[in-house]
Amino acid sequence: MVDSCRRAVRAYEVDATLAGQASANMAHVERASVVHASGAQPSLPEADVIYVNAGVTAPPPAWLDALRIGGRLVLPLTAANWYGWWLSTREPTQGQGRLS
Repeated sequence: MVDSCRRAVRAYEVDATLAGQASANMAHVERASVVHASGAQPSLPEADVIYVNAGVTAPPPAWLDALRIGGRLVLPLTAANWYGWWLSTREPTQGQGRLS
Protein backbone atom coordinates (compact mmCIF):
# COMPACT_ATOMS: atom_id res chain seq x y z
CA MET A 1 0.00 0.00 0.00
CA VAL A 2 2.75 2.47 0.94
CA ASP A 3 4.86 1.60 -2.12
CA SER A 4 2.08 2.71 -4.46
CA CYS A 5 1.48 6.10 -2.79
CA ARG A 6 2.45 9.12 -4.84
CA ARG A 7 2.55 11.43 -1.83
CA ALA A 8 4.50 11.33 1.39
CA VAL A 9 3.49 8.80 4.01
CA ARG A 10 4.21 9.65 7.63
CA ALA A 11 3.66 7.15 10.44
CA TYR A 12 3.59 7.97 14.14
CA GLU A 13 4.52 5.42 16.81
CA VAL A 14 4.83 6.07 20.55
CA ASP A 15 6.89 2.93 21.25
CA ALA A 16 10.57 3.54 20.44
CA THR A 17 11.29 -0.09 19.53
CA LEU A 18 8.30 -0.34 17.19
CA ALA A 19 9.13 3.04 15.63
CA GLY A 20 12.68 1.83 14.91
CA GLN A 21 11.44 -1.44 13.40
CA ALA A 22 8.86 0.35 11.25
CA SER A 23 11.46 2.84 10.06
CA ALA A 24 13.81 0.01 9.09
CA ASN A 25 10.99 -1.86 7.31
CA MET A 26 10.08 1.22 5.25
CA ALA A 27 13.64 2.39 4.54
CA HIS A 28 13.33 1.32 0.90
CA VAL A 29 10.29 3.58 0.37
CA GLU A 30 11.50 7.04 -0.59
CA ARG A 31 8.41 8.97 0.52
CA ALA A 32 7.82 7.14 3.82
CA SER A 33 8.97 8.17 7.27
CA VAL A 34 8.30 7.15 10.86
CA VAL A 35 8.10 9.67 13.69
CA HIS A 36 8.65 8.47 17.26
CA ALA A 37 5.82 10.50 18.80
CA SER A 38 2.10 10.46 19.41
CA GLY A 39 -0.02 10.90 16.32
CA ALA A 40 -2.57 12.75 18.43
CA GLN A 41 -0.24 15.68 19.06
CA PRO A 42 -1.34 19.17 18.00
CA SER A 43 -0.04 20.73 14.80
CA LEU A 44 0.08 17.64 12.58
CA PRO A 45 0.84 18.25 8.91
CA GLU A 46 -2.11 18.26 6.49
CA ALA A 47 -3.14 14.82 5.27
CA ASP A 48 -5.35 13.30 2.58
CA VAL A 49 -5.86 10.16 4.68
CA ILE A 50 -5.47 9.56 8.40
CA TYR A 51 -5.53 5.84 9.25
CA VAL A 52 -5.50 5.03 12.95
CA ASN A 53 -4.84 1.67 14.61
CA ALA A 54 -5.57 2.68 18.21
CA GLY A 55 -9.14 2.73 19.49
CA VAL A 56 -10.53 6.10 20.55
CA THR A 57 -13.89 7.23 21.89
CA ALA A 58 -13.71 10.38 19.74
CA PRO A 59 -11.17 11.64 17.20
CA PRO A 60 -8.77 14.20 18.69
CA PRO A 61 -9.14 17.72 17.27
CA ALA A 62 -5.59 17.44 15.86
CA TRP A 63 -6.74 14.74 13.41
CA LEU A 64 -9.73 16.74 12.25
CA ASP A 65 -7.62 19.88 11.89
CA ALA A 66 -4.98 18.02 9.84
CA LEU A 67 -7.49 16.43 7.45
CA ARG A 68 -7.48 18.13 4.05
CA ILE A 69 -10.74 19.06 2.35
CA GLY A 70 -12.10 15.83 0.85
CA GLY A 71 -9.73 13.75 3.05
CA ARG A 72 -10.60 10.47 4.78
CA LEU A 73 -10.33 9.50 8.43
CA VAL A 74 -10.38 5.77 9.25
CA LEU A 75 -10.22 4.69 12.91
CA PRO A 76 -11.50 2.12 15.40
CA LEU A 77 -14.17 3.92 17.41
CA THR A 78 -14.58 2.37 20.86
CA ALA A 79 -16.83 2.80 23.86
CA ALA A 80 -15.98 2.66 27.54
CA ASN A 81 -16.60 -1.12 27.57
CA TRP A 82 -13.91 -1.70 24.89
CA TYR A 83 -16.37 -2.85 22.27
CA GLY A 84 -16.35 -0.80 19.14
CA TRP A 85 -16.39 -0.61 15.36
CA TRP A 86 -14.36 0.85 12.50
CA LEU A 87 -15.39 4.31 11.42
CA SER A 88 -14.53 5.71 8.03
CA THR A 89 -15.55 9.25 7.24
CA ARG A 90 -14.65 11.83 4.65
CA GLU A 91 -13.93 15.50 5.26
CA PRO A 92 -16.63 17.46 3.41
CA THR A 93 -15.64 19.07 0.16
CA GLN A 94 -15.09 22.79 0.12
CA GLY A 95 -18.22 24.78 0.97
CA GLN A 96 -19.93 21.97 2.91
CA GLY A 97 -18.58 22.79 6.38
CA ARG A 98 -16.04 20.93 8.51
CA LEU A 99 -16.16 17.85 10.68
CA SER A 100 -16.17 18.64 14.38
